[in-house]
Amino acid sequence: MIVNLHTWLLKRLAVVWLALSLVSGCIVNYLGHARLDDHIVQMAKTETSAYTTELVEYSKSPSEQAFALFKQMMQTMIEKDNFIVIRLYDTNINEIIEVAKSVAKEIESKLPHQNIQFSHDDSIISEKLNLDGATYLRVHLPVKNDKGIRTGFLEGIYYAPTEIISQ
Repeated sequence: MIVNLHTWLLKRLAVVWLALSLVSGCIVNYLGHARLDDHIVQMAKTETSAYTTELVEYSKSPSEQAFALFKQMMQTMIEKDNFIVIRLYDTNINEIIEVAKSVAKEIESKLPHQNIQFSHDDSIISEKLNLDGATYLRVHLPVKNDKGIRTGFLEGIYYAPTEIISQ
């Protein structure tokens, strides 16, 4: 028998309030992380466009001289953006070029390695990685020419800017 109805009701309401707060907090946290992940993927995808454009141009007339210019342009681009490593492959998954920032080798050695996986349906494959409090995104995506024909693949490790994460 309930001695004090008000105390009993107050305890039950407190338990229900706590449970609902925990559930809603978890949902908000999950949705926030999903939104952040999508935003980082879009940022990385935007920055890959310059690399894919250069690969398409190089593929039109490959030569030793064109490759040297291509490599120089790729190295210049990677020093200015948030990618730390870019690897470009032909359609048979043979590596064409790898460019990296000067600090990338140390970071890349700490990240878990994985087998190269490219989507056959032209979608982007991405994996979020955390290392020493920093967020990185490993991306794999197809490279298409201006006619929409796949000419190769791009694999990159993208550094997610801390200011974006904190926002």
